Amino acid sequence: MYQLKYIPTDPIYLVGSSFEIQVDQTEESLCIFMDGGFNDSKDVVYFEIRFHPAASLYYEINQMWQDTLKERYDLSEMEKHRWVSGIYQVKDFDSPKIKVFDSKNSLNLVKFLVISQYGFCEVIAKENFEIKQYQSQISP
Repeated sequence: MYQLKYIPTDPIYLVGSSFEIQVDQTEESLCIFMDGGFNDSKDVVYFEIRFHPAASLYYEINQMWQDTLKERYDLSEMEKHRWVSGIYQVKDFDSPKIKVFDSKNSLNLVKFLVISQYGFCEVIAKENFEIKQYQSQISP
């Protein structure tokens, strides 16, 4: 089973009761929009998490997502962080699977797991991603 590493996003925290995915094939990018906030405020804020380039995406919206993930990952890191929504990196992910997307190993692709309140998203993308406040609200 694959180990997970929690990626802190302080001072931002992610909730994910609102969750929207946008894929741009021409840019080879993936944006995930999630609600959350800042540690020093009670206001709900929306964030854009941008992966560029993104090679692969799989997501499930399912309130039983923990059961699905137990079959694929060691969830002890999530338990340690009290099942917090957010971004996790999959440690020691199979390089043969990544080589399908990056045969020359020039993109430094890794696998991420983005957890929301009601589901999850698995992403194979470049190791560096961007997270910033998004001004307009997500449609419910």
